[in-house]
Amino acid sequence: MRYLLVYVASWLILQSGAYAQSGCANKNSLPASIATSRSALCMDGTVPAYYVDGATSDQSRNKWVIFLQGGSFCFTQVQCDVRSRTPLGSSATYSDTTAFNDEVVLGMLSSDPANNDLADWNRVAIPYCSQDLWSGTMQGRNKLGYYAAGHNILNAIFEDLVDKHGFGNAAEVVMAGISAGAVGTMLNVDFFAAKFPNAKFRAIVNAGWFMRVEHFAVLGRYDPNGLLASRPESEADAVSLWNMFVDQECAVSVNGSIFNCVHASALIPHISTPLFIMQDLFDNFQLSDNNVDLSQMSTRPNMKNYVSSFARTMCNEAATTQFRSSHSLFFPACTSHPVPWYKVLVGGKTARQTFAEMQSSNTTLIDNNCGFYSGQSLFNPTCIDDTERTGSIGLASCTRNSARATGSNINVDTTLSFLGGIFSVFALLFT
Repeated sequence: MRYLLVYVASWLILQSGAYAQSGCANKNSLPASIATSRSALCMDGTVPAYYVDGATSDQSRNKWVIFLQGGSFCFTQVQCDVRSRTPLGSSATYSDTTAFNDEVVLGMLSSDPANNDLADWNRVAIPYCSQDLWSGTMQGRNKLGYYAAGHNILNAIFEDLVDKHGFGNAAEVVMAGISAGAVGTMLNVDFFAAKFPNAKFRAIVNAGWFMRVEHFAVLGRYDPNGLLASRPESEADAVSLWNMFVDQECAVSVNGSIFNCVHASALIPHISTPLFIMQDLFDNFQLSDNNVDLSQMSTRPNMKNYVSSFARTMCNEAATTQFRSSHSLFFPACTSHPVPWYKVLVGGKTARQTFAEMQSSNTTLIDNNCGFYSGQSLFNPTCIDDTERTGSIGLASCTRNSARATGSNINVDTTLSFLGGIFSVFALLFT
């Protein structure tokens, strides 16, 4: 009886149009018939899902934050076999609720108005289960035996949001992503902005500026001209395995080397949606992927030189990229992946403050002109490390204490886990 009363009370709150604060979001699975007919399936053929936490004020009922989860990609049999058995390739272990609990990193999803100007908006988180940078449009399985349908999944979920949650009335939309989700945001945001022309779209691209550079083990020295390098021809395999969705102007500009369009410097000039681009100059994920251990810099001068050159190479790329007037940059001289939403300062401003200023003007904040800080330190003194985060990077478990309007079933008084074991394989996901 107690559970019935709580459910009825929650339903009445929802139906009355009143809004109650909560840190939890409810899972919505795509109908199997729609997911199958539209080839919008996770790698292993399971049905994708998304999480919705409804607006907490009437004035924001038509305002939406859409978050795309990251988690690298795969295009070899070994990589894809492994990842298909994790939550980044299958929805089999998704839980009924999730929380957006890392307010330092995922601040645009925070429900705390003290740290997020979008706190009362509808919040949607879409788990990443396609391993194709959200670009796949495969009809059926590819030659590795897996679906690659990230773009198809997004398309189906946006339509499901229209059918079930009133997204068709959206007035403002912020599409955001981290890492692979940031790349997916860049690849898809103009498509959805055109699909919903009555909504004002903006995008947050966090830790999605990936460079192709020579590995430290190969180069091992400082090069003032930069570290840019070519990558193996296997990138072409990804294009065919995923049947990549890319901007056609970008595809023409790279002379058919389609995979180049996942790189920000090539893709951004063709994105008309206002972008807020967040990127640490010393992105530790990219550096570690290039055989760099930042803890060894004090004893290995060549490594410090490489790290310095890495940041300057990123600055050079940014300096030569053709941004639009509606694009803003926030590039701290820090090592995080992704960039914190607040606490870190560039030019005396946080990422949150810089994003808010996009409403009136574009801003470019590249830390200290890629120079050294006092004492020859490479890093911004306001940088934070992982111990200062309030939660995990991405989606995590939550305890539901109250209901928040989401437009469908409401679970209460329950503690559930999301994506069991996802972070135990975190290192694997980015190899």
